[in-house]
Amino acid sequence: MKTVIILLVATLLSVSTGGICCADDIQKGFGGLQWADPLDQVDACEGIDNRGAIQYCTRKDRIHTLMGEIGPNVIYGFYQGAFFAVFIQIEDDDIYDQTKSRLMNLLGAPGKSLNKEGDLAAFRWTQGRIRIELSNDQSNQGFRLAYYYIPLAEKVFRMSKSLYPSKWPKLERYPKETQDELDQVGILQF
Repeated sequence: MKTVIILLVATLLSVSTGGICCADDIQKGFGGLQWADPLDQVDACEGIDNRGAIQYCTRKDRIHTLMGEIGPNVIYGFYQGAFFAVFIQIEDDDIYDQTKSRLMNLLGAPGKSLNKEGDLAAFRWTQGRIRIELSNDQSNQGFRLAYYYIPLAEKVFRMSKSLYPSKWPKLERYPKETQDELDQVGILQF
């Protein structure tokens, strides 16, 4: 019995430590970039949208995985040339539900926002200088997961009232033989 209790406590400690670790990791950056890194130092960044001081790009040198699935559309946002956000499009209801469960298990109960009609539009968590938003607003741009570096995102929002890119590119899925050659970025891989 004593061994079982010790193993249970050790497991709980490792789970909670893992959560703290992951929250710390997202504080540093995403996909090999540090928050506020300059755009001109990002390799293989293909521009997809430009709204003055706000630029959006995809990274052709990365394969992104979400909940073990390869290929979600991922857009990196830059404000005045500094990395401020990541936007991840989720195309599958099950992946959305798994993502929501994983975030709630790791970060606890989220804040919620409503759309104009009064329906739930997004779940929000704030961890240090990072805001994580999981949107289920199908009327706008579908399911989305976003990470914002708050010091820059607040400036973007004051300037444009929207942090999201105006369009989502239809990205080609990488051929199987190419996937091994590219760096993989696991989203919510903890």
